[in-house]
Amino acid sequence: MTRCSMMPHFPPYRRSTPLLITTGAVLFLSGCATTQEGLPAAGDESACPAPGQWVERDGTTMTTAEVVKRAADYDVILLGEEHGNQDQHRWQLHTLSALQGQTIVRAVGLEMLPRDRQSSLDQWLAGDRDEAAFLRESEWYEHWGHPPEGYLPLLHLARMERIPLRALNLDRETHGRLAGTDWDDDASALEGIISRPATPHPDYRDRLIEALERHPHAEVADQERFVRAQLVWDRAMAEGLHEALDKHGGPVVGIMGRGHVEYGHGVPEQLADLGVGDVLVLLPHATEEDCEPPDTALADFTYSYQPGTGSADAPLRLGIMVESAETGLEVTQVSDGSAADDAGIRAGDILLEAGGEPVNQQSALLIILNNARKGFALPIKISRNGDRKDLLVRFENGH
Repeated sequence: MTRCSMMPHFPPYRRSTPLLITTGAVLFLSGCATTQEGLPAAGDESACPAPGQWVERDGTTMTTAEVVKRAADYDVILLGEEHGNQDQHRWQLHTLSALQGQTIVRAVGLEMLPRDRQSSLDQWLAGDRDEAAFLRESEWYEHWGHPPEGYLPLLHLARMERIPLRALNLDRETHGRLAGTDWDDDASALEGIISRPATPHPDYRDRLIEALERHPHAEVADQERFVRAQLVWDRAMAEGLHEALDKHGGPVVGIMGRGHVEYGHGVPEQLADLGVGDVLVLLPHATEEDCEPPDTALADFTYSYQPGTGSADAPLRLGIMVESAETGLEVTQVSDGSAADDAGIRAGDILLEAGGEPVNQQSALLIILNNARKGFALPIKISRNGDRKDLLVRFENGH
C-alpha cells in the first residue's frame, strides 16, 4: 500500500496585510496516491489517515458524517485556513456544506472584512449585488490582501442557504492604533471598540514571538506591539462571533486564519473569556509520502486531504512593499532577486500604471496581479525623481 506523510505543519503566522504583493494560491505541499484497498478503516488509531478522514485529539479516525454530527452540538465551530490556499478553501466549503446538511448553521463569521463593511455582506446575502459589485463595495482588496476566488463559493453557499454573514475584523487604522497603544497606560483606548483582551496563554505568546523573529524585518522592539496586534484581532473576532451567537443562536461558524485557533489559543481563549465554552476547532492537513499522524493537539479534529488536485498555480510575487502616494503607490522596499528587482524597480519609485491601468490604490494593483500567471510580462509605468520610465516585469520563474 502507498503511504502518505502528514507531518505537523506549522506555518508562520500570516496576516491579511501583505508584506510582499502576491497573487494566486499558496500550495507548496505535494500529493501522493493511495490505493483503494490500502485505505485505513474509520477508528483505526495506528494507521496513517487517508484523504477524506478526520483525526480526533485521541488519534481516532472518523468520517465527515461522524464529525459533523458531533459538531452540531457546539455553539461555535472554527474553520482555520492558510490564507489563499485553494485546497483549504475547498475544504471549508465542503465542511460548511456538510454542517448545513446536519444542522442549521445560524451564522458565518468572516475574518476577511471589518465591521464597517457589514452592509456589503447584508446586501450580498439579500441578492442585491453581483460578485463585482460586492467586491467593489466591500473594498475587499483594501481590507484583505488575498484573492477572493477561494472565498466566493462560501459566500454563494451562504446566500443560497440564507445563512447570515458577519464581518468580524477591525479596519486597519483602528487596529493599528489599538496595537500601538499600551493598554496599561491608556485603558480608555479600547473603549467603544472592543473589551480588553484576556491575557494570552504563555505558549501562544511564545509562538507569536517565534513567528515574529522568523520575519526578516522583525525587531525586538516590535514584540509587544506584535502580540497586542494579534490579541486585538483575536478579541474582535471573538466578540463578533459572540454577538452572532446571541443574535442568531448556535452553531455559528468562524472562517479565519489557523494562527488564530491552533492549540485552542487565540480566538477560542477569547471566546472562553467572554463565557463561550462550547467551541470546536477544525483544521485541514495535507497528506504526503511517508505518512505520520498529525499533531492532534492542534485542533479538536484535523481533516486529511491530498493537496494540489486541480489547484491554482503557486503565487507570483512582485516583491515590493508600497504605500499610498498622491499620484500612485510609493515603493518603500524591494526584495533582492524579486521580479520587481529584476525589472529595475527601486525604493522611492512611484508606481503610476500597471498593465496600462492606473494604480493609485493598492487594491488596483492586487486586482491586476490576480490575473497574472507564470510567463506573464507586466508593463509598469513609474515616476523616479520626477522622470517617467516604462519598465517590464517578467514572471518567467513564478516570482
